[in-house]
Amino acid sequence: MITYTNAGLVISPYDKGDCSALEKMTSIYDKVYHTYRETTGFYDENNDSFCTHWFDPKFVQKLLPNELIGHQGSPVGYPIENFSLIDSITLTDTQLNTVNKVLNSRKDRVFINLPTGEGKTLLSVYYIISCISRNALILCFSTKVLSQWYETFREKTTIDISKVVIIDSSKKILKILENNGSDHHIYLCTPLLLVKFAYKYGWHRLQKFIECIGIGVQIFDEAHRNIGALVKLDSHLPIRKRIYLSADLNATREKRDLFFRIFKNCTIVTLSKEELENTKFINCVIVEFESKPDMLDTLNIYSRYGFSNDKYMQYEFEKPNLFNAMDSVLNHILKKNDKDHSILILMNMIEHVDTVKDHLNELFPDVITGRYHSKMSKEEKQETLNTADIIVSTHKSLGTGFDRSEEHTSE
Repeated sequence: MITYTNAGLVISPYDKGDCSALEKMTSIYDKVYHTYRETTGFYDENNDSFCTHWFDPKFVQKLLPNELIGHQGSPVGYPIENFSLIDSITLTDTQLNTVNKVLNSRKDRVFINLPTGEGKTLLSVYYIISCISRNALILCFSTKVLSQWYETFREKTTIDISKVVIIDSSKKILKILENNGSDHHIYLCTPLLLVKFAYKYGWHRLQKFIECIGIGVQIFDEAHRNIGALVKLDSHLPIRKRIYLSADLNATREKRDLFFRIFKNCTIVTLSKEELENTKFINCVIVEFESKPDMLDTLNIYSRYGFSNDKYMQYEFEKPNLFNAMDSVLNHILKKNDKDHSILILMNMIEHVDTVKDHLNELFPDVITGRYHSKMSKEEKQETLNTADIIVSTHKSLGTGFDRSEEHTSE
C-alpha cells in the first residue's frame, strides 16, 4: 500500500530492495565509502516501511504496479483565539509582499526563501494569527531558535503566552495523548524529538498526537537543516498547510538539486532582484594576496578527503599576508562605518580567535575587540555582545540562532 500526504508518501509493508530504483533515486552515492547513502528516502526496519518525499503518483505506480495508492486526509485544524501583533510592531513592505505571495499560492506547501535578517519569524507569526488562524506546529532543529520563537510570541503579540508550549520531551506528548488534547494553540518542537517518539511508540501515535491537538499549519524553520527528519515527518503526518523557511536555497549545486527533489511541488517564494537590492546591508571588500606557497606548503593543506580549510588557515596564520589583508579591510570599514555598526570577524579555529583579538587590540587600542566562542562562559559571551565594537568568533560558535540586530558588517 502506498499512502500519500500532501508532502510525501509511505510504502508499507516494504522490505529493503523491493524497489531499488526508488531507493537509488532518493540516495546519494558516497564516493569515499563506495555505497549509496539515504538522503530523501528512508527504510524503516522496525515498521517494515519506506518513506520519501512527494513523487507524482503515476510515476510511483509505474515503479510499483501491484501496490494500491491511498491518500491521508488533512484536517483544517482547530481555530485559535483572536490575537494580533502589538501596536508598535508592523511588517516591512518585504514581509507584507511575502505574506501576500503565500496567500496567493494555490498550493498547500510553500517554501519561503528570504535573506538572513529579513524577518522570516515575524512574518510567519503574522501569517498564523492573521491569515491561517489555526493551531500551529513550529519545528526547528535548534532549541535556541525555538526559544526565540517563544520570545517573539511573548514580546511581539497579544497572545496569552500560556497558550504557547515548547514540547521538549516524549512525556509531554504522552500526557497530551492521555488527556486526548490540549488547550494550547502554538506548539514548538525539534523535528528529531518527534521522529524519535515515532520510532519508539509508532507513527500512528504521533499521527494521533497531531490530530488531537488540531494542527492546521506546520512551519519548518531552517528547512535546509535535518532534511531526513523533515522528509520523515512530511511523509507521515497529515497537515493541511506546510511552510518551509530558509535563507539557504541556492548555496551549491548539490543543495539546489536536493531542494528541487523535496520541494518541487511547493510554491517557492523569494525576493525579486529589485527587492534584493533594497535589502543589501553588507559591503563586500575582497582582498587578493599571494602568499607564495612552496610544494610542501601546498601538499600540507590537503587531507585524505581533499582540501582542508583548517590546514589552510593554519598555514596562512604563519604568514604576514593574512594580517596585512585583514588590517587593510578593517581600516576601509572603520573609515566608512558612520553608523557605528559592529564588526564581526569569523575564523575557522578557536586558537585563531585569540590571536586575532590580541592583534587588533594592539592595532586599534581605542576600539573594543571581544572574543566569542564555545570555550567561554555564558557571562563572558554576553559581555562581548554588550560591549564589543569588533567581535572575533568562529563559524560554529556564531551559527544559527545568533541574534544581535545591529550586526551589519562582517569579514
